[in-house]
Amino acid sequence: MITTFYFDGELFDDPNLKNQALSNSVLLENWRNFGCLVSNDKSYAEINSAIKNVAPKYYQKWVIALSNFKRFNVNGELRKLSDFQSFNDLKGSVEPLGVKTTIIPYDYLELYKTHLCNDSGFEIVTPVNINESIHFIDSEKYSKTDIVPTDIISEIWKTRFHELAKYSKVITIIDRFSVKNIMEDYDKGEKTSIESFVEFLDKTGQKFSVKLYGACDIGGDVTNIKSFKLYLDNVLRKRPCYNRCILNFDVSLCKNKLFGKTAHDRMLRFDSDHVVQIGNGLDIFRTTKILDNIFNVKRPEFTNFTEIHNTLQKNIEPGCACL
Repeated sequence: MITTFYFDGELFDDPNLKNQALSNSVLLENWRNFGCLVSNDKSYAEINSAIKNVAPKYYQKWVIALSNFKRFNVNGELRKLSDFQSFNDLKGSVEPLGVKTTIIPYDYLELYKTHLCNDSGFEIVTPVNINESIHFIDSEKYSKTDIVPTDIISEIWKTRFHELAKYSKVITIIDRFSVKNIMEDYDKGEKTSIESFVEFLDKTGQKFSVKLYGACDIGGDVTNIKSFKLYLDNVLRKRPCYNRCILNFDVSLCKNKLFGKTAHDRMLRFDSDHVVQIGNGLDIFRTTKILDNIFNVKRPEFTNFTEIHNTLQKNIEPGCACL
């Protein structure tokens, strides 16, 4: 549900960013909640210099955004927006870098007046009409839409997780039932939820550090730590997909009653930018039928993820850390 977008320092020549409070607010809010700026060192430096053109009361907000909001640095060349000759010229240059949406100054519409969007979904918007962006609209929709039994896991991944994962490096999972369900499926000879999850991560082409917190004593059944570690070491960590995309994978176990008090909800945090709250957690990646799931994506500060994570980290059962 992340929209990858591009602009450069020339965007701040747009009179709407200079004069209209709403244009700044809407652009920054979309970036904060659903966006990932694609830039390189040169374009990033030019943007940092150009934000001096906005009204003083918005300058500091732009400083915060450039320092804290999600950004993906590329090594490829990023030409100035004024250097492109046509829609196809722009699309051919930035789309291969992962850009879905390019934000241009309003005056540049003359260059692209025949094409504001094409069949591939690549689009151009201005600060004034960013709320009409098909990608930002979809990002918001999928961040708030629950999962239903007719959904297909490959589509769920594509619309809700793929971009979140692709532009993250660290994934932290809190799912009290995860370890119990992983072992149940392994004992049945079925693919486990965590293996399916890693297979999807592998398709992003990126590498990840993953941390999983689960309960060790659900329903009176104590997890056999030795058997679980054998599964991790002899099965999961030997899968080709695991070795291609996982830098570190750690599992920590806590008492189920601790989850009941402080960590009842199942959540996945991608970097420090977004928290996915999902009813049945990793269960959607099991081979069993997908059930109705509450689903939403929020900024971490609008969840209790940090407090829960800190509590779990302080109460890991002896011998059950970093398995």
